[in-house]
Amino acid sequence: QAFRYRFEVDHIGTHWWHSHVGHQRGFGIAGALVVRQPKAEDVHASLYDFDSSEHTIMLQDWIYNQEDLVPQSILIDGVGQKIPTVNGSNPTKTTPTLYATYSVVRGGRYRFRVIFNGERKLIITFFFICKSFRLFSNPSQV
Repeated sequence: QAFRYRFEVDHIGTHWWHSHVGHQRGFGIAGALVVRQPKAEDVHASLYDFDSSEHTIMLQDWIYNQEDLVPQSILIDGVGQKIPTVNGSNPTKTTPTLYATYSVVRGGRYRFRVIFNGERKLIITFFFICKSFRLFSNPSQV
């Protein structure tokens, strides 16, 4: 079943929504909400050629043990790897987790939007393998 909501927005930019019921947010009940403006009004419009929903990246810690409520892994766009414990000890990881790839065309300038929906304060190292990039944000939206 689907629901459609119509409402007016007055804050452009990259936002996110999440559940406020129990620990559903840590179990992955969250998503991106991007409010775009006309390109003629975008102060960053000269910095990119493409701004699509396929380039919005959602990072979050992942709680899959409902008893401990401690993040055991991380999700990128809802994809991650459940790391099993061995004989009740700390989880060990033996294979790399392949998260997501994002398609771009050589020479194109793409706007990537990155959102962190963390239950806990974590340090996450996040990187792009690319020739060059420019990081910008709108301080009024941070």
